[in-house]
Amino acid sequence: MVKTQAEINKIKIDELYLVINSLEEKVDIINATLINNLEILEKLVDSMKDMELNIKHLYIKSRQDDIKTEPIKSGWFV
Repeated sequence: MVKTQAEINKIKIDELYLVINSLEEKVDIINATLINNLEILEKLVDSMKDMELNIKHLYIKSRQDDIKTEPIKSGWFV
């Protein structure tokens, strides 16, 4: 059976629609993955900020302890 140019073009268009639909699905998957990764990174940044605050608090606490014990160590109150 010989196909007309219109029939051939219709087949090509149908194939292109399949390719486009497949690409759209892949783009949707990639977007969902990127959004998920972004959420994970945001949680990681929040955790790092918490760690930074904890480290600063520990440093300040250690400096306060040093200041409280400094007179004894240096003999100021002997």
